[in-house]
Amino acid sequence: MDNKIKGLIEKLISKTKSGKAHWGKTSSENEYKLAFKNAMITSDTWFDNTTGMQVADFIIRNNRGDTIQQFVFHESEDGFELLKNLNASIVESYFKVDETINDIFNELDSDKDVGKKDDPLPF
Repeated sequence: MDNKIKGLIEKLISKTKSGKAHWGKTSSENEYKLAFKNAMITSDTWFDNTTGMQVADFIIRNNRGDTIQQFVFHESEDGFELLKNLNASIVESYFKVDETINDIFNELDSDKDVGKKDDPLPF
């Protein structure tokens, strides 16, 4: 992976952590997409049963959906940690982890009761 792509991924991590990148989910379990005017980026992680390792990928597609660059790294390879960090920032942003935890703290810090009696879980 060249420095230009590393810089792009670092900018994506920064933009995602600041809440200014709005990722969507794809049909794959751990894959997320970010749409641009003339491009789309996807980021995915999975466990490779053949190698017994975690794998991360990063794909850049043009406005027709053609793959123009793809990077796939197993956990033992250079580049994996950067893609893993990107995916972690995406997951935190997509699922609103910080906002949810802050909401829980706010409720617990108030004088109001928390929870609902006999409220079934939505899952």
